Amino acid sequence: MVVSTINRERAICGSRHDARRISWGDGKNAGAFASDLGPGRPFDRIYPDAADEGFVLVSARTGSETVWVVEDEIYGAGPDREVVGWRLVPTIATRREFPRLADVRITIWND
Repeated sequence: MVVSTINRERAICGSRHDARRISWGDGKNAGAFASDLGPGRPFDRIYPDAADEGFVLVSARTGSETVWVVEDEIYGAGPDREVVGWRLVPTIATRREFPRLADVRITIWND
């Protein structure tokens, strides 16, 4: 049996979310509040040997799974420079499997 890259990634990332919890906007910029994804921090390590964090989005319609990685943190303008959000991008394997997602960015707002 051949296991796709997506399947290997799925096995190592424990943070999974229903894609319907994301507001897809214009098709290139998507977003959600962290609380919309459920309790606790919405991310987990996506590789056991790296510090990269992200999550898996699962399509309720097709069952397809895509893996997203935190590209950068968004900081507030206040003196404490609090993290107000995270921007995620699809992993290389996800882009290969779903080329239409290559330019999509998801912003998760820390509420």
